[in-house]
Amino acid sequence: MTPNPQLTEERRRKLARMEAVRNLENNNQTTEARSDGMQYFFKERQRDLLSIETYIQKNKSELIQSFLHKSVTSEKRIYPLVGSKTFFEFVIENPFPVAKKVEIVWKSPELNLVMDSKEWQTLRTMNSISQSVKPLSFVDSSQEIPTIQLQANEKVHIPFTYQCSSVQISQLDLFKAVSGHYFTAEVLSSVPALNSLDSSTKVRFTTEDQTLLAVLNLTVQPLPPSFTHIFKFLSMEHSMFKKSIQISRDMNTNERFTVKCTNSDVVCSIQENQNLEENVNLSIKAPTRAAGRCTEFYVFIYKDKYQITPFQSWSICVCPLQRIDLSCVAGQLMRSSLLIRGTHATNLVRCSSSSKDLQLHPLNPLYYRLLLYKNCQ
Repeated sequence: MTPNPQLTEERRRKLARMEAVRNLENNNQTTEARSDGMQYFFKERQRDLLSIETYIQKNKSELIQSFLHKSVTSEKRIYPLVGSKTFFEFVIENPFPVAKKVEIVWKSPELNLVMDSKEWQTLRTMNSISQSVKPLSFVDSSQEIPTIQLQANEKVHIPFTYQCSSVQISQLDLFKAVSGHYFTAEVLSSVPALNSLDSSTKVRFTTEDQTLLAVLNLTVQPLPPSFTHIFKFLSMEHSMFKKSIQISRDMNTNERFTVKCTNSDVVCSIQENQNLEENVNLSIKAPTRAAGRCTEFYVFIYKDKYQITPFQSWSICVCPLQRIDLSCVAGQLMRSSLLIRGTHATNLVRCSSSSKDLQLHPLNPLYYRLLLYKNCQ
């Protein structure tokens, strides 16, 4: 305040006290506003921290299980040849100081556990593994789940075989190069995999008290085999194709043949002879579909009793033909016409007959287009 010479000393002291009181009240209001703002900020932060803590406590068990599941999960990729058994082993260890029963569970029907020690030793020899085989102690279970007995802190090798036989033949053409050859497993392992053929199988190893010991995530990418014979047969549509093919036998060995087919609708059987020195016959029975829809399948012939590697691989294609039944009275002339369905391309058609009594017109090759036969569709 500007000093006023007309004011008395007492009046100036009263005005000064009033000004001091006013300034003190303004400072208190500012401090209270600032204090309220800080309290609101701390309440908001405390609410956020409580929300985070609640979320962590709620999902703590799931997060721990997820991390534990990742820590015990192993990845493996194999390239099995169709028709052949691919052998691999998985190492598992019992971390407990007491003996445990471990159940092995998987869902793929093409993955099998090797339970025969002789077969295991044969597979190890074929894969150049010189280590001797220690038989696994399997436990009889009423649930038909393979169960092994592991001693305290014991580490064992679990043998598996994968035999691919249900792959679609049309998908295997993706492995063909421009020259017509197939890529090998060594080449495919260095390039990105074809996701359309990949299939995954999980193998879980759990104890009797449902404690998860290990998980094997198996990725399978099948490869087509090298064929020793390729057959193509013609048959009537909507009928049963039957064929018997002779297989030469090796005179130096007396091993019996076994056969396996990739198509469940096709019946393949080996007809053994009494004399083991004679050749054997392979009988094939396959149902045919409508004309123009070919049936293609693989047939694998084995000489070993474990069916590990086929010594012959056949590719068989059955192409059904259109069937037309004609009937007439002997000694009389009958005429009949056959309507041929067209395609989207220009074709050259020629008629032929195995009987001299049947005459066909025209005898010369004839071109036709689909546009001329719209009524055929």
